[in-house]
Amino acid sequence: MKEDAKEWDTALSPIQPTSIDVRVKNIFIPGKKKKSRGGSEEPLDQSSIATGGTVIVETMETLSLPSNISAIVFPPNSVSSKGILVTNPGHIDPGYEGNIKFTLLNMSKEPFALKRGDVIGTILFFLLDSDVRSDYKSRVKQTDSNKGIQDLNETLAHDFVNINERIKEKLNKELTRYSLITTVIVGLLGVLATTASTYLNNSSNAKFSERLRTCLKMERWG
Repeated sequence: MKEDAKEWDTALSPIQPTSIDVRVKNIFIPGKKKKSRGGSEEPLDQSSIATGGTVIVETMETLSLPSNISAIVFPPNSVSSKGILVTNPGHIDPGYEGNIKFTLLNMSKEPFALKRGDVIGTILFFLLDSDVRSDYKSRVKQTDSNKGIQDLNETLAHDFVNINERIKEKLNKELTRYSLITTVIVGLLGVLATTASTYLNNSSNAKFSERLRTCLKMERWG
């Protein structure tokens, strides 16, 4: 216990005087079915978030707030400075029990690697003067965590900016464009080839006719 207490006093401790750092436990991929990898019943322990991609993260830490403590959650600089937008941090009401869920969106140009144990949020606590009259537990029915994750999975898009579909659409347009250009070029080459052949044939015929007339003249006046 003494060793643990010493570690809590260091700069790297997840427990600070008025806040705690929370870490990644489970990673879920929007759009995945319940029992597939990344679904609500088969979470990942690591993932690489592509540009425009989204994931849902569940924390290792579980809160059990009394009726006189509230909290605010925000992403740490180590996450936000990498272009990662945490879309649903906010306040936590007194009386809340359970872990925290975040939705992460990668807005950077590079993929973002995420794994179990990474710090994903900081919770800042506030002590109220007295207990609230009606806390979270008395207002909100506690729901199954997996059901909440599955609801998010079905609501969110894995590709937030639809970048993959946009790339496919762009490629299809470009391929169609180049296909039309190629068809036109081949057609023009065919026309040019036919014209050139006709010209050459006509030119050869004209020369042959000229030689024939010359021969006839020579025969007549010879």
